[in-house]
Amino acid sequence: MITKEFRQSLDMFDAWLIEEGASFDILHNVEKTLLKISNHIAVCHRVIAETRVESKALIPTITGASRQLLLESERAGSTLEDLIALQSDCLDFKVRLMRKLYNTNV
Repeated sequence: MITKEFRQSLDMFDAWLIEEGASFDILHNVEKTLLKISNHIAVCHRVIAETRVESKALIPTITGASRQLLLESERAGSTLEDLIALQSDCLDFKVRLMRKLYNTNV
């Protein structure tokens, strides 16, 4: 799952920071990861919105299709929650990194 890959990236950044110290290379990679996470968050929002609209447009007798859309929306919602938590962790890491780069206690 995509959230696992992002979590592994964050773990890699932590290891990289410990091994090599703060660098702008790490900051660049963190920024790229944050961008990718943001894009995935947008996709999840779109999927949730589209499935809600589609499920309301369906005739109530077509329960199989309606259930499928509900499941798809629930999966997107679960992924969205994971991505938001990852985004928060990644932003926290970025703040720690920037403090080390600029040697501040802000």
